[in-house]
Amino acid sequence: RLFARAQADIADLGHLGEATARAVQRIPDARCNGDMHAALDYAAKIKHAQKDFLTSQGIHAIID
Repeated sequence: RLFARAQADIADLGHLGEATARAVQRIPDARCNGDMHAALDYAAKIKHAQKDFLTSQGIHAIID
């Protein structure tokens, strides 16, 4: 249970960071550069890869 809670907390921090970065992007004077766009794209890629991995692990746990 502790591991699951820690994993959920880490995911929450990731969501908060992503939401903050997207909010900053919408501010006209924020001077966002390509690094922020690249970081957000990378975060989305990793989030989807992690979701796919955890889903596959869950399916294997049910089947095996």
